[in-house]
Amino acid sequence: MPLAGDKLFLRASGNYSKRDGFVRNEFNGEDLQNLEAIEGNFRLKYFASDRLTFSLLYSVQYRESDAFAQVLASPENGITFQDILRENPYSVSYNEDIVKRAKTSNVALNTTVDFGQVSLTSVTALQTTDRFRRDDFDFSPDPVQVFNTDIDLFNFTQEFRLASTRTAALSRTTAVFLFSTEETDDGTQAAPQATTLEKNETTRSGLDVFGQLSYALNSKLKVTAGLRLDYENVEGEVDRSTGDIDQQESFREEADSTAISPKLALSSQLKPDIFLFANVARGYRSGGVNTIVSNAEDALFDPEITWNYEAGIKTTLLKNRLKLNLTGFWINYTDQQILNILDISQFLAGTENIGKSRSFGLEPETQALITQGLSVNLNAGYLHTEILDYTVSRVDLATFQEVEIDESGNELPVSPEFNGNVNLNYILPITPKLNLEASLDYTYQSEIFWDPSNINTQDAYGLLNARLGVTSKNIDVFFWSKNLIDEEYFVYGFGTNGFNAATYGLPRTYGVILTGKF
Repeated sequence: MPLAGDKLFLRASGNYSKRDGFVRNEFNGEDLQNLEAIEGNFRLKYFASDRLTFSLLYSVQYRESDAFAQVLASPENGITFQDILRENPYSVSYNEDIVKRAKTSNVALNTTVDFGQVSLTSVTALQTTDRFRRDDFDFSPDPVQVFNTDIDLFNFTQEFRLASTRTAALSRTTAVFLFSTEETDDGTQAAPQATTLEKNETTRSGLDVFGQLSYALNSKLKVTAGLRLDYENVEGEVDRSTGDIDQQESFREEADSTAISPKLALSSQLKPDIFLFANVARGYRSGGVNTIVSNAEDALFDPEITWNYEAGIKTTLLKNRLKLNLTGFWINYTDQQILNILDISQFLAGTENIGKSRSFGLEPETQALITQGLSVNLNAGYLHTEILDYTVSRVDLATFQEVEIDESGNELPVSPEFNGNVNLNYILPITPKLNLEASLDYTYQSEIFWDPSNINTQDAYGLLNARLGVTSKNIDVFFWSKNLIDEEYFVYGFGTNGFNAATYGLPRTYGVILTGKF
């Protein structure tokens, strides 16, 4: 809404949501995985002149839940996650009350100056997060281990971006991005043998400089070239004491990483209804420090490097009634980062590197208008992944000796070979001002592994969603249901060295949406 003529405007929105738990804690009879959240978003936009614009944004969010209601499986002893789904789904047994509370605030100032042929944009942002969580880390009714932690996160970013604003044969974008992040974790780990107090501090700071040029060689062919320089420094410090003050362990690790990432792309509007594209790019994810590990040897992990190749075609047929797209891709990974259990004795998870891996696949897409008011969207995917070089040390639970395990030849975690989605949407005019709308949406994924050892699995499953309602000029009313057939599945899992845990996905949910337009 306008606050001062055509110069100053305000946008505000808020959201409140509440959901009961759907996982039963058999130990105390309570329900877990409930959720309550409230948030507000505010934006002031000021048009100082035709060339100068300011935007001030502020948002705040509070969330509370009984989080991570995970179950344990033992595939080595014949008890898999799929057995748990068949025999006793949505059930755990914890002797501790688990909880997660988080408050996040964001403020950002966006300034844009239009110089005619180019524009200069500055984005200054600050985010703070206060989070508390209590976890039953043994995921059992036994008093083995409970962990309480307070997390304070401070994140500051500054970006300056110079970009072309007019359509021309040559367009360009140049930007500088700076960031600084500080995270402090104060934790208490209680176990029957002793209580551990720890304080972990992580600081990250870095600079990114990137630029991109696009040039139209002719009316049909365009080439784009880009280059990005990344520098990041990360410091991690751990101060931990167990039992009495004499049993202390502390370490401080630091890592610097630098990367140059080029990109080259070609695109062609071969015909008005045929578009071709191909690109190659180097990807980069910085290394870091694991601060929850018990020794400095497991603390550092390396940067992840990828080479990404992609090519595809987009077509529009039958007077825009049918769209057919096909994309193929190939990705080579070096030192791919994955989340894994690093210390089974204390259930400590962290990031480690896979030496080499690769993935490739195809993604066809179809959009079609079947009849007046009836449309269908179909997306599919084929994905092949393979670990090429990954040897890890694990503890043999029978002998308690370290053994070397070669994971080469296994699939990457959370990588379904086949996935797809089909959506049917129908709009039927009832009166000149009232429409009936109905939609069905089905999503499918094939079997996945939760771990690089390919022991812990989630079988193939599909989710059916539906929506039915009426729309008008001022009011819309929709009834909806997600996971309509009440499919039982796990949405997240991990495992290594005989310890395997997974989190249930949402069962059937349903509700109503009422929208007013003024």
